[in-house]
Amino acid sequence: MWFLIVFLLSLSPRLIIALMWIFSDYLGKAFDGIFWPILGFIFMPWTTLWSAYVYNNGGFTTWRRIVLIICIVADFGTNSEHAPRELPEMPTEV
Repeated sequence: MWFLIVFLLSLSPRLIIALMWIFSDYLGKAFDGIFWPILGFIFMPWTTLWSAYVYNNGGFTTWRRIVLIICIVADFGTNSEHAPRELPEMPTEV
């Protein structure tokens, strides 16, 4: 059962941020004020979660910076629209 809960939460980082905001002070310790967490909630939720983790657990190291880059790429990948893989055929006049 716990695996299902963790799996569902991993699909929605915005839900995790909302639950952390309501039930803990984890985001408050990592960020000064509410401006950056709100922007992170809207535009870059994976990066916001990772930054909160890093600031609450000792700061950046080399591996944590690599994971931060992966989070940024994941945020851009989930927020961008995908171009069609194949263009529709144009009608030809005969």
